[in-house]
Amino acid sequence: MSLSIRDQLLNIGLIKPGEASKKLQEKPNDVKHREINHRDIKHRDIKHRHGNKPAPTGSVITELTLEQAYQARVALEKAQLAKKKREAEQKLIDKRERKQKALALITANSKNVADATELRYFTYAKKIRSIYATAEQRALINSGALGIAQMDGRFHLLDADIARQIQQFAPEFIALYGQSSEPASKPATEYLDDKFQVPDDLVW
Repeated sequence: MSLSIRDQLLNIGLIKPGEASKKLQEKPNDVKHREINHRDIKHRDIKHRHGNKPAPTGSVITELTLEQAYQARVALEKAQLAKKKREAEQKLIDKRERKQKALALITANSKNVADATELRYFTYAKKIRSIYATAEQRALINSGALGIAQMDGRFHLLDADIARQIQQFAPEFIALYGQSSEPASKPATEYLDDKFQVPDDLVW
């Protein structure tokens, strides 16, 4: 007949006769205690890997994903604003360079005559304008041999080839180019000389 666990422990001397029943009664608790210790170790290991935070759940992962999406959108908006700012700054630089180049050509090639007495009317910016010219220049304007450029509120007569050069890179400074007919003169209620005109944006 096989020996019981109690008898086997007594035979090998691990327990005394009076302690046998006590040791056997405590064994289930010891097993339970070891299981608890195992769970504690596992819990500490999880906390260590996640920085003392609970292990990620479905809701936590969703929140992190939404946070990342928000940060990505903010970064994209900042990049777009920075791009628009760079483009606006570049436009200003380009405009300034075009104006300087056009001003150099106009200054060097202006055909304005100080003692010219004839007014040559033309339409520019949806309004009738005028420039003083000689009789010969007036005919050249009509034939397209002379063009008219504007710079800082003043009009200048230019040879057609110079006007064409400016029109290619800065058309905003060309008021008249090519063969044209002279429009009707200004209404009698307006001053004939542009330098006496009242600005349209003047606030009384």
